Amino acid sequence: MEKKFSDLNPSILGMNWAESQLILVGARPGGAKTQYVLGNVVVRGTRGEIPVALFAPGEDRQRMMDMLIRMQVGDVNFEGGSISSKKFKNYPVYIDDTPHLTVPYLVDRIFHLAGEQGVQLFVIDYLQTIDGSMLDSYTKEREMNNVLRVLKALTESMRITIIVTSSLSNYAFSAKETTHPDVRSILYATEAEELCDQIILIQPLMHLKNFTNLTNAFNIILPKAFSYDDGQHEEIVIHATFDYDKRYFKKARYPFKEQTEIADGAVQAAEETRMYQWYRKDEEDSWHFEFLDSEGMGWTIHLIEADGDVSIYQILVRAWTGEEIILDHPISDDIDFLKTKALDLARRKFPDVEILEK
Repeated sequence: MEKKFSDLNPSILGMNWAESQLILVGARPGGAKTQYVLGNVVVRGTRGEIPVALFAPGEDRQRMMDMLIRMQVGDVNFEGGSISSKKFKNYPVYIDDTPHLTVPYLVDRIFHLAGEQGVQLFVIDYLQTIDGSMLDSYTKEREMNNVLRVLKALTESMRITIIVTSSLSNYAFSAKETTHPDVRSILYATEAEELCDQIILIQPLMHLKNFTNLTNAFNIILPKAFSYDDGQHEEIVIHATFDYDKRYFKKARYPFKEQTEIADGAVQAAEETRMYQWYRKDEEDSWHFEFLDSEGMGWTIHLIEADGDVSIYQILVRAWTGEEIILDHPISDDIDFLKTKALDLARRKFPDVEILEK
């Protein structure tokens, strides 16, 4: 029986798994956007159980197939030739490396592959390589917006998912950059926020001014937080690291902190926040406990004593983005009891997360 999107419930870092959606993944050149789509979505998302079509203009088909194998077995095994049929699957991936990708050709191939081969997921790497001049050649912005408009119409009419990668504009390329990119950084696609169902931006932290020592640290930025906030549009930033052996992103074990300058211009390495352990902030007379939820978002449990003669404490959890949820107002002066109660309340609030103390 043919697998459908509804048959799978994969955990893809930063992405919601759904059909009839247009998803844009953006990064600067060399920002690992292709590795994210292939490693996190195709290899670890589909698990080879639904057909995928990959449009990679100008790429080499065999190189792309080799990359899919590397992502399953790892670079060491691939380079050493120690690969058996038990270690990797021959994924149902249709690779189109046509060097000049026009909109009519793309639409024709999508109709053919969806109708005759049952392809449900289409990956286009990347948006700015698509020739949409027949739609509107007046400006590059209007051309790219119209390409996105066509792709979105295809997802809805055919009940397929299309993921298109995109380059980011020079806005995100400064070596002295102190902020992360947003939807304005997407090259030429000025209407991406309205036309795309999900937007995922990938940023290497080593390009940020105060994080240059973190060479394996990335921000996965969700400008509209489609997947994580029940339709609300606050930005979410997920801290991630890259597995260079199998070439995919995974949740960071700790949040990233800025490096700071010390004497004579030297740089002190970024410190890791204490995670999964209670620590006290004397200046606030409060206790805190940091943990990551199932999507890699950081939360802090706050155990704060209220003002007054009675030992009333407030237990709340606060996301690093600012969202705050009050859990209880217990009366007790037994700190160990309150810590245990706070962790128990947090586990109930996040039932899919294992919150353990070190």
